[in-house]
Amino acid sequence: MNRSRDPFTAAITSYWSPLMRQYGFHPYSIPNPHIIGVKRRKHRAFARIMGDVFQYFDLSAGDSPFTTGEEFDARYASLLLTRVQQDVYSTAGGSIEPEENDDSLSSDWPADTHDKADQSMMEVQDQAILKAIPWLEATSTAEGLAEVLNNVGENPYAVFELGCCHATLCRIEEAVVSLRNAAALFKTPHSRSCFGSAADREGKCVDELLAAIEKGDCKTLLTRWRVSTVNNLNLSALPGAIVNPS
Repeated sequence: MNRSRDPFTAAITSYWSPLMRQYGFHPYSIPNPHIIGVKRRKHRAFARIMGDVFQYFDLSAGDSPFTTGEEFDARYASLLLTRVQQDVYSTAGGSIEPEENDDSLSSDWPADTHDKADQSMMEVQDQAILKAIPWLEATSTAEGLAEVLNNVGENPYAVFELGCCHATLCRIEEAVVSLRNAAALFKTPHSRSCFGSAADREGKCVDELLAAIEKGDCKTLLTRWRVSTVNNLNLSALPGAIVNPS
């Protein structure tokens, strides 16, 4: 079989793509990929939708700042679809990194030759099976994702998404507590300094959901947000993206 002359692409095809197919992940193009980390020259993302949760792996390659060769990183995350999402960004996720190596300053995987890229991809594959995929299985429902978000701390985005998880699960009292907390966090000077106008935009979404809960029309808003999220993140081609209203 002819392999790509690009080591990173060849290793993705030989080792990573079969693993993704095994667990129901499909090729996916991330809009604005710089949002989720360092801007890289090449991205290979795979995604799936599990009910109300969108999950992805993103492997991105570029020239290393520490060596003369190319390296790649591997990230994964879960996002709630019924929280209005503007970009592929999540506070619930992680990365697959090499074991500590005193000879390297980088936490990425070498991929400047076919041999190095193949070896790196096989190790990433092994770690994904042991660590990342079990985590993704555990966060493949709104309930499982809520458990993780509950331990993130006072990040306003995480607290907002936690409130949306509770609302999706019809845990109205818990939703109101989290959403009021998120509203307060988005108004802090720290949030305004870090997130700028996005803090105001997200805060308005929090207020909108609180108002919908008070009116007893929470489900309608969450359904509308899901449609917006699917459109914003270009998810319509993924199985499970389109849900017929009941």
